[in-house]
Amino acid sequence: MSETSERVERVRALLSEQSLDCLLITHPSNRVYLTGFTGEDIAPNESSGHLFITQFDAVLVTGGVNTTQAEAQAPHVRVVKREGGWPQADAAVLIELGAHRIGYEAQAMLVGVFQAITEQLNEKNHEH
Repeated sequence: MSETSERVERVRALLSEQSLDCLLITHPSNRVYLTGFTGEDIAPNESSGHLFITQFDAVLVTGGVNTTQAEAQAPHVRVVKREGGWPQADAAVLIELGAHRIGYEAQAMLVGVFQAITEQLNEKNHEH
């Protein structure tokens, strides 16, 4: 088991302790620490990847130009090519994962991004 996959396992233990279905990682340093994926991020809101960790899955969403690099650097996670903007892509992954109680990095996520993801989730829930 690689060092980064061991770190993901430690996050999974915290999920249980906090009664969370999923943790959304948006901070670049934390993403690198947990995956090894070093795609370039341009502050404040051009991220090269968002990471979702659940008890049974770890999904790294990234743009098409980064998928090959992400797959090579982070073989222990499932790499998904981002479709649309971050709020749409993040909401789609959360729905696919069936996550309801979602932890996120309050110090790293812009309020506007959080609100946009919430709006996307509300819209998609009304479609079903």
